[in-house]
Amino acid sequence: MIDRLSAVEARFLSERIVEFNASLVPFTQSPPFVPIAYGFKDDSGDMLGGITATVYCWKVLCIDVLWVSENCRGKGVGSELLRAAEDEARQMGCALAHWHV
Repeated sequence: MIDRLSAVEARFLSERIVEFNASLVPFTQSPPFVPIAYGFKDDSGDMLGGITATVYCWKVLCIDVLWVSENCRGKGVGSELLRAAEDEARQMGCALAHWHV
């Protein structure tokens, strides 16, 4: 029977695949998952853009979300956010990056 999983059950699956991957190819970083998040806000603190990403297991950067409000698009905000995340990842020794699709 196939059923929807709870958040706890989904986390269980994630933990099992992490264990499996580590058993085949040892991780080259510790901790194995390092979150990165940057935001772009206006003077009143309203969020106008942001990026969330993770540096994982083998010093690989995975971009999860990159969002910029419509009125800020085309002004370089997204590029600045991406650059901030990439710069932090590079400082951790990352040489590879990909988008989470």
